[in-house]
Amino acid sequence: MRTVFGSLPVHSPRLTHCACQAHDPHSFSPLAALLPEHTTPELLSLETTWAALTSYGMSVQLLQDVLPCDEPLPAVTIRNHVFTMAERLEDALGEEHMSFIAGCPRDWGALPLPDGPLTVGIDGGETVRDLQLSLSPEAEQLLDWLHITRRLTTLTQTAKGLPDTTSLEGRTLRADVVRELERIQWFLWHGKGFQALQERGAVEGDLEAAAYESNDATARKLCKAVQEFTTSSERNGGCIPNYGERDRNGERISTGFVASTVHYVVSKRMGKKQQMRWSQRGAHLLLQIRPRVLHGAWEATFRQWYPGFRGSARPRGVRSRECVSRAPALLRRASRPCFPSNPTVRYPTEVSQQSVWLVFALRLIARIRQHW
Repeated sequence: MRTVFGSLPVHSPRLTHCACQAHDPHSFSPLAALLPEHTTPELLSLETTWAALTSYGMSVQLLQDVLPCDEPLPAVTIRNHVFTMAERLEDALGEEHMSFIAGCPRDWGALPLPDGPLTVGIDGGETVRDLQLSLSPEAEQLLDWLHITRRLTTLTQTAKGLPDTTSLEGRTLRADVVRELERIQWFLWHGKGFQALQERGAVEGDLEAAAYESNDATARKLCKAVQEFTTSSERNGGCIPNYGERDRNGERISTGFVASTVHYVVSKRMGKKQQMRWSQRGAHLLLQIRPRVLHGAWEATFRQWYPGFRGSARPRGVRSRECVSRAPALLRRASRPCFPSNPTVRYPTEVSQQSVWLVFALRLIARIRQHW
């Protein structure tokens, strides 16, 4: 039996069934029926919790550094324990439902609409837009402001790397492009898509001229990025509202909180920095546990599975409560002067500054041990 205090050998005798009754197995083990798992719930909780927060290899190192492990634990064992606990969660959910609306699809149009207008934030991709149209055609599509600002921020940072060349009007190309990108963001924020499209055309013209005259790689790269941004904005022109007005009315304009949640739950554990290849089943099962660990509900799940798991701490004795209630008095008594208050006795400055805190700590420990 594997516990948090190391492996515990347990004698498990096997008994033979009585010959008067027919049984499929010839022998059985009462201890195996009583303890079907070879790992205690406390150790399973630590393994799955650490595996949900960090990599399997790092979880093994944490277990070896913190717990008195008899022998090195392979990372595949922790992964198998995670899969077992996740499958147990999925079994409690029941069978998977492919659709939550019963009946024929041709009759779904007669169903009542949900309360309030349904607004769906999209990133401009055709796949997401088509998926929303197939699920809820009556919903309002909104181009996410987060994706717009991300692309404009990337374009602005790239524009700052342009050469400081002078155009025909005597202005610098870098300053012109940065100023025009800021105007595009202002027009989009106020829902003026036509003016934003005109500014994008001006930016493309300046960059194409600069790339042709100076053969600059940054200008060509930025020109291509602006053209892609223009194409995406034209395809999603009907999904660009007046973001400023919606924000002043307290309406949703971005799904940034969703993106941050996905980054916190998924990317921090399964990002490229982890240098680990994930299978679809492995990632799915781990994500059944990680949200519960981050939310602090994983221990409650273990309490449901194992009623005796980490019982609440027993109340301390009366003596301990009295000691806690008298802690301020003990601190005051321990903080009394440790040296005689004799003005004629002088101590070196170094001794008085360094030793007084040591004596204070010793007196405090002695007082607490006396009244414990």
